[in-house]
Amino acid sequence: VGGTGLGPLLSARQGLRLLLCPPGDAFTNMALDEALALTADTTPTFRVYYWSIPSISIGYFQRALEVLNSLTGRGTLQRAPTVVRRPTGGTAVLHDSQPSFSLVLRMRADVRQGYHLLGQVIIEALKTLDIEARLWDEKGSVNSFFCTSNFSPCDVISQGQKVAGYSARRLQGVTLFQGYLHLPEPAKGGHLVEAIITG
Repeated sequence: VGGTGLGPLLSARQGLRLLLCPPGDAFTNMALDEALALTADTTPTFRVYYWSIPSISIGYFQRALEVLNSLTGRGTLQRAPTVVRRPTGGTAVLHDSQPSFSLVLRMRADVRQGYHLLGQVIIEALKTLDIEARLWDEKGSVNSFFCTSNFSPCDVISQGQKVAGYSARRLQGVTLFQGYLHLPEPAKGGHLVEAIITG
């Protein structure tokens, strides 16, 4: 991290707690991230996890009825009937066979800086899988209830598609970041998680 110019956010001396969790249901996954934030100590915690069944998480500030009506019109609820509200903002995300991740910092971190850091982690991870990617550095656009259709600064883009996005929220002096991966052709087995750890 020291070489990325993001030293104030995470320092090598501070260390990092890594949690690799088995697949969980939507409610457990969101509860664990929130619990990590509410009980955070001074060691940053990075968690990687999967979803036991396809699920949809909606942003903390989204209007649930509007999102559900949109999902019903698309037929998305048949594919992922479990809907949960995230403890962080942003728009709805469909979670299926690919991992999600969270970062908990016991500080009021600069959110944009955090997004940039997470984006760099994912780009480095994808490099190890020979997937070219870059950070979205153009103006953001929100034209859908779904996160993969919206582009924000520091999102990760590969072959013109958004493959990673994040959301954040400050809770009692702690900053919780949540993110997801949505590769067109998911990496098999544990290779993607190994790549994230390497990144």
